Amino acid sequence: MPSQTLASGWIVALRSPVGGEPPAIELDVFLRVLRAQEDRSPADERLDAKLTITRLRKLFYGGRGWDEHLIAGAAGVAALYPFAMADPVRREFEAAGPNVVDFVDRRARLEGAPPELMHPADFQEVRMPGGEVVDVGHVLAGLDAINNPAVVAPLGLYEMSSNVDAVTWGGDLGSVVAEVLFQRARLDRPLSDAEVQWQVDLCAPPQDMLGNADAYAIGAAYDISAGARRRVSDILRDYYEAPGGARRSRFTTFAESIGLGRLQEGDAFAAEPTWLERYEREIAHAAALYVGAVGELSRWNLPYAVGAKLALMKRTRDSPLTRTLLERFVASLRAEVARERPGAVTEAAAPPAPGPGAGCSCRARTS
Repeated sequence: MPSQTLASGWIVALRSPVGGEPPAIELDVFLRVLRAQEDRSPADERLDAKLTITRLRKLFYGGRGWDEHLIAGAAGVAALYPFAMADPVRREFEAAGPNVVDFVDRRARLEGAPPELMHPADFQEVRMPGGEVVDVGHVLAGLDAINNPAVVAPLGLYEMSSNVDAVTWGGDLGSVVAEVLFQRARLDRPLSDAEVQWQVDLCAPPQDMLGNADAYAIGAAYDISAGARRRVSDILRDYYEAPGGARRSRFTTFAESIGLGRLQEGDAFAAEPTWLERYEREIAHAAALYVGAVGELSRWNLPYAVGAKLALMKRTRDSPLTRTLLERFVASLRAEVARERPGAVTEAAAPPAPGPGAGCSCRARTS
């Protein structure tokens, strides 16, 4: 099990423990609502998978930052409903001297949408026929980025080489680094293992990470192009309901797609050493960009306010937690890929360690 590959402490679980899945929408209910949204498009466009993926993704992640920085290639596709980030909650970042940066949490809202989609974050976690829970908002985000690949570098700062990584697992791990730093500053002490685990579970929970992996697996196994001639809702149903198929090797495909290669004898990925060096930088940049996205200046009138935010982004980028987090993510991925080998014994995922914590802006990539 993933936790047994680590010396101690917290883990990055890639799927929920059996019996420990969070509350979720049933797949049939979710697909019925999704199909109704597909039907809002002209008949000839419903079979254009690329266009439909963008429209459906914008139900869950449709803020300005997505059009300007994350999936700019889909910016010209009109959303089905006006997307807003509402109900801001400010969290002051504790620092030496006057506090000038707040982390601001907002809730996505679709204006004029049916009740079940008015607050889309409440509808994107879906229970599949086998009982596993998947954040399908993350699936759609990853698929849309696969169709519209790009480098992410807002204002030329902290470049990430792949927007597919940025909107899925890379962005999630970056948010963990930033939120652990926030909590450490708030408490004025290092976090315990249980408190770090709490932040991992808030910002990169198993249902999100499973959705991230599934985006790569679906993108590799299905035609998701403009010429697919198939409904996206049918692709999702086939992937999650068909026995075996692409879902059986989802983590193997995921590992190969992000550049780790195949799992070798001795349980190390072929490209693991060089990959860790490369992605330590990528996740560090994701963490800094997260601060840039959710951090807002509370005191514009102070001459050093902008500099304080830039310094906080740099401090987050340089956090030593990034390498540890990445190594534990890879350890969990190794274990999941090993389970997909022919003849492997399937085990339940390790339950995450409980721990106290405060709120997190980990949905803030919707802004």
